Amino acid sequence: MWKQLAAVMLIGITFGCVEQGTITQDITDIKSQIWRIQKDQAEQLEAVRSLEAGLTNTDESSEADLLATLEEINGNIGILFERVRDLNQKMTFILSRMANNGGPAVISGESDTANNSETTETVSRLPGASPDALFSTAYTDYVKGNYEIAALGFRDYVSNYKESDKADNALYWLGLCYYEQEKYRDAIREFERVIHDYEDSDVLAPSMLRKGLSLFEMNSPAVGVLELQDLIKKFPLSQEARIARKKLDELQIKYQ
Repeated sequence: MWKQLAAVMLIGITFGCVEQGTITQDITDIKSQIWRIQKDQAEQLEAVRSLEAGLTNTDESSEADLLATLEEINGNIGILFERVRDLNQKMTFILSRMANNGGPAVISGESDTANNSETTETVSRLPGASPDALFSTAYTDYVKGNYEIAALGFRDYVSNYKESDKADNALYWLGLCYYEQEKYRDAIREFERVIHDYEDSDVLAPSMLRKGLSLFEMNSPAVGVLELQDLIKKFPLSQEARIARKKLDELQIKYQ
């Protein structure tokens, strides 16, 4: 009898290890897919901003072409967002299974089909939730316009994963959450953290641009002009520099 019991226990342990390995691989694959989709979304959003900036000085035919392109890009963003949402739901399901020791996943609100996607706040409380899951869900909330919820996730990420290679990106997106809520002082604080602490960041130029624009919104145009001029000097060929030049042109302010 003891031999039979031992055999059953051994089979259970072996199955558990295999199951755990499968779940871990699934999470790794999902994180990789989400990261690639996020990069695609960021590129599409940059293209939208570029086209919107170009609509002010075009003739009717060119404007029609730009609007058609803009509509296509917005459609692409919608598709990418749906993919991120689906992947986040799958990851939440897997993390819930892990938290439940491999048992059935228990996800709050599962019966509510209209609100079946998990928010940043829910994911951040899940036992074993990974940094990438937290970042991805916060980003999804930002894209959905849930700026307050997204800000919670990005703040948690920055607080708990300061050494992560995406900490600077989390600060930038946190700043954008405040910017979209017109909390410009808070936005400037986060953009300055990127500027001062991450000199080689890929979001340094965007942070400088948003800081400058936030200063204008706070009726501090003189300081805002200096920030945009510094941006143009450091990143003369960037998309952000082009937007900064356009802003300064509107104000009839010279730049180098």
